[in-house]
Amino acid sequence: MGRTPPTDGFPKTLGINIAQNAFKSTGSYLGAMIRHEDPRQVPPFLIMRGATAPHGFAKRVWHALVVNAVAYKCQAACAEDADIKPMFALSRVLGSMASGFAPELWSADRSVQRAIRGSATAYGATFANSLFVEFKPELGAFAGRLFSIF
Repeated sequence: MGRTPPTDGFPKTLGINIAQNAFKSTGSYLGAMIRHEDPRQVPPFLIMRGATAPHGFAKRVWHALVVNAVAYKCQAACAEDADIKPMFALSRVLGSMASGFAPELWSADRSVQRAIRGSATAYGATFANSLFVEFKPELGAFAGRLFSIF
C-alpha cells in the first residue's frame, strides 16, 4: 500500500513556510558573521569598481550565476578598489541548508536525505531567482506583448 498524502492544511503549511524563511535568514546571517562577508548580492561599495552591466546572453547568464557564488568583504577603510576582496558566498549556502533542514525539525518521520534535497532545492532556487532578475526586463516586455494581444 502506498503512503497517503498528509492532510496538514493551510495553517501548518504557512507555518512551515514562515519557519523556512526565518531559518534561511538566520543561516545567511550566521554565515556572513563567520566569514565577515557582506551578504548582499550587490553591496554599495562595489560602485568603486566601476563595472557596467554585462551585455550579451552568455555574459548575462554567467553574471547571474556568479552573483550567487561570490560575496565580498571590504578590508581596511574600503577607500579603494583594492580593498574589496571577493570570496565564496558561505552565507548563501548556509541559508539554503537551514531552509532545507527546517521542516525536518518538527516532522514525525525525519529524513536527512529529504533535508539535503530541500537544501539543494533552496540553493538551486537562488540561482533560478538570479536568472529571473537578470532577464526581468525582457520577460516583462514579452509578457506585455503577449497579453496585449488579448
